[in-house]
Amino acid sequence: MSERLRTTIAAILTRFRVERHWSLRELAERSGLSIAYLSELERGRKLPTLEVLDRLAAAFGMTAAEFFGALAGQLARQESVSEGCDLWRGLEAEDRQELLRYADYLRWRRARSGRGSSGSSDEA
Repeated sequence: MSERLRTTIAAILTRFRVERHWSLRELAERSGLSIAYLSELERGRKLPTLEVLDRLAAAFGMTAAEFFGALAGQLARQESVSEGCDLWRGLEAEDRQELLRYADYLRWRRARSGRGSSGSSDEA
């Protein structure tokens, strides 16, 4: 889990910094952390403490709860993708093709109804 957590934290930190058009130097100044340490975090080489994550959240103008919510959401999405890959690997080639045809049909139906890709997935 710690490797997945490190890489997820790295991706979130990088995303938040890039979205703000900040350099590592600017994030370092805002957070009080060194550029070298931030670089290690963004490369997924270090696992930050809760105190460091709280400082980073504050630097991004977020509460710790907002930051951890983003982290939890990213981890949940990765878990969902992982589960989907496990399910996919368990299918025979013929079943995979059928599933792809069904996905094409769902996309066609969604486009036809004018919902695009942002429509509710409750309807099946």
